[in-house]
Amino acid sequence: MAKIGLLSNFRNRNSEDFFDNIVNEENFVYVFIGRTAPWDDDEIVPDVQNTLKEENQIWNDINGVKRILPDDVTIAFRSIPWSQNRIFDEYDDGVDLSVRDFYAITDENKVYKCISNNNRAPSTVKPIHTTFDISSESDGYRWKYMFSIPESLLDKFIAPEFSPLVVDRDVIDFAEPGTIDNIRIEESGEGYETNASVDSASEIPVFIEGDGNQNASAQALVSTSDGRILTASVLDGGSNYPYAPESRIPVALRQITDAGIVQNAYGIAATNALGQIDEFQLVIGGSGYTNGSTSIVQSSCRAYAETDFEGTIINADIFNGRQGSNFTEGRAILVSQNAETCSDCQLRPIISPLAGHGSDPQKEVFANYVMVNLRLSGESSFIELNDFRRIGIIENPHEFGEEEVLESDSDGEAGPKTFDGLIGDTRYKIVLENSNENFQINEVLYGESTGARGNELTRFEDDTVRVIIDRSIAPDLEFEVGETVRGLSSQAVGTIIDIIPPDIAPFSGTILYINNSEPVVREQDLQLETVTLVIEY
Repeated sequence: MAKIGLLSNFRNRNSEDFFDNIVNEENFVYVFIGRTAPWDDDEIVPDVQNTLKEENQIWNDINGVKRILPDDVTIAFRSIPWSQNRIFDEYDDGVDLSVRDFYAITDENKVYKCISNNNRAPSTVKPIHTTFDISSESDGYRWKYMFSIPESLLDKFIAPEFSPLVVDRDVIDFAEPGTIDNIRIEESGEGYETNASVDSASEIPVFIEGDGNQNASAQALVSTSDGRILTASVLDGGSNYPYAPESRIPVALRQITDAGIVQNAYGIAATNALGQIDEFQLVIGGSGYTNGSTSIVQSSCRAYAETDFEGTIINADIFNGRQGSNFTEGRAILVSQNAETCSDCQLRPIISPLAGHGSDPQKEVFANYVMVNLRLSGESSFIELNDFRRIGIIENPHEFGEEEVLESDSDGEAGPKTFDGLIGDTRYKIVLENSNENFQINEVLYGESTGARGNELTRFEDDTVRVIIDRSIAPDLEFEVGETVRGLSSQAVGTIIDIIPPDIAPFSGTILYINNSEPVVREQDLQLETVTLVIEY
């Protein structure tokens, strides 16, 4: 059976497409509110049913729409606050980070990616730097600064557990592709040199093999027996070896043979001030070599390992500033004198995102959410003194009166005109010659001459009621000017002097999102609500 997985790239693309759809105003996207009538039990909110029947019912419940403008939307990500003594996950290219707490937002609204958690120790020192390099704290944690969130953006987009994404161009431009900033111990092994440490300059060199940058300009002359290198001496020192002069450099010996490339012998080299290799010590003889010359290969990433008194690997890391570049894969080889007799240690290099840490903040913090923040005002024609229980998003609804309102598309074909107003009413307004104060909210309005019915009555201004015309019995029943209407619950009556049709054609456009909720209660005139939606892709 085929196994299908949905990568975060797909989710990011969907969230970005929706965001761009609004910001670039390619389509007209609206928030709608609805369901003025109570649920069967207002304390038990029903689940949204993904059915055509439910969608049609939602159309009958919509009270009105308000357009989402570019300033009302942002890409968002999951908030993970920094707090003292919390253990954060560390970045790892070999695990699913979407469910890990591998970054943090401080109380200064700065976002940092955890590169190393010091072997899952508690974080006790809050990162505060905004430099582009990975910074080490005194608690052993290492953090990569990603971006800062302006207070004004947080004030607008307020949602529990989510924060707006910010793109820092300077961080992106400074990112270095394919670095190895951490190395993970998978198996500790045993039997290595005892008490090896950086502090005593006795660390075990670790060669990082892979597709990252390297220098192989130096040559060594080797002698072999049964394919194993017995001796090796510098034949040509090469040039441009970095960080010269230095010693204890882990290197590999590479030879092109009739059987292909052989590279499984390793040693330790030293460079002079000219950037040439002038010393080489063979450590692991390898196999498959022939007498002759080999290239001396130095990786752009330089790592090391440390041991305890029993020769067990207890720490492995990358030298500061020696993270290398342009890796997409890597393998760690301990260049140890005891490598052939000890139980094997397994080290795994942790490789940065392809373009480097900080190069793609949306992808790196899994910002596959879109946050919408929209203020609804009592001055709007559909948001007066009425409760609502449903919020959703609809794209490209049509103007009411499809047969009369037409526009030409790019192919010259005529079709319904897309509604492009900022606010749109979805209900009929029935203007009365008398006051509307005796009609009850959510009751049925009945036309005594036509038999027309209007559901979910709401009052508007002093002399108008708004209703959804019930077409479940007959599609052509309409209220008429001059007829008497009656509220079936209140028994209030009035005479129609005008009928104002909706702004939006029913059952038009595409409903993209639905959120059923407990009632949002309207308690005073011109009351304001802010609708905040977080949409996950």
